[in-house]
Amino acid sequence: MVSLTFDDGTSDQFAVRPMLVRHSMHATFFVNTNRIESGPDYLTWQQLSAFAADGNEIGGHTLDHLDLTEIDPTEARRQVCNDRNALVSRGFPVTGFAYPYGARNPSLYPIIRESGFAWARRSYGICAIGEAQDRCVDPVAETTPPPNMWAIRTIPSIRTWNTLADLQSVVRRAEDAGGGWVTLVFHRILEGGNGDEYSVSPKVFNRFLDWLEPRHSSGTRVRTVGDVVGDEGARRRFVSSLPRLLKGVIRRG
Repeated sequence: MVSLTFDDGTSDQFAVRPMLVRHSMHATFFVNTNRIESGPDYLTWQQLSAFAADGNEIGGHTLDHLDLTEIDPTEARRQVCNDRNALVSRGFPVTGFAYPYGARNPSLYPIIRESGFAWARRSYGICAIGEAQDRCVDPVAETTPPPNMWAIRTIPSIRTWNTLADLQSVVRRAEDAGGGWVTLVFHRILEGGNGDEYSVSPKVFNRFLDWLEPRHSSGTRVRTVGDVVGDEGARRRFVSSLPRLLKGVIRRG
């Protein structure tokens, strides 16, 4: 499985909407609600609703994109909880969270959970682009279920210098290793980067979707983070219910 995720809610990300629609794919967008409609650099609520109406997932990313490991717990809780509340109040069924800068520690997990989130994504933990499988210290893909639902692992954030071949390589690497879950983290969608190294060109992203689309027939699927986590949750609920179901069958038999 491949998950396409976008952080920060910048207005240039709206360029990927027609690309996703054309390829019948969905992505996960993690936004800072205090930035929505704060100026031309950020998405509007209407644009965010358009993403959601297409079937894309909207997630929390704190109010102001603060490093949660560098602020006191009271402010961390406000940043996380109020961000989710702002999204829910607008009608978004929010279940997931992404740590700003990928910065996290175990003391944050209860805050994320108690704010109403069901899972959280970091922005590293899977073997980096360009590293061969036999040289990777980190795994080449996340497992399902993840070992830690409050620190779901990803490929390190995509940078301006990453090519189409680079993006393809992390998917192929996981396929060659037997599969798993590859989550990519994108930020800006800009031609040439415009001075921001955390960006990818629209052309490269669209060609990546072109390449991913026919791989569905061979089993590599593009899914939102919430869909992957939700399917795993459903599977675990079914497995846990089996003793009760079997007991009923035996009793009726």
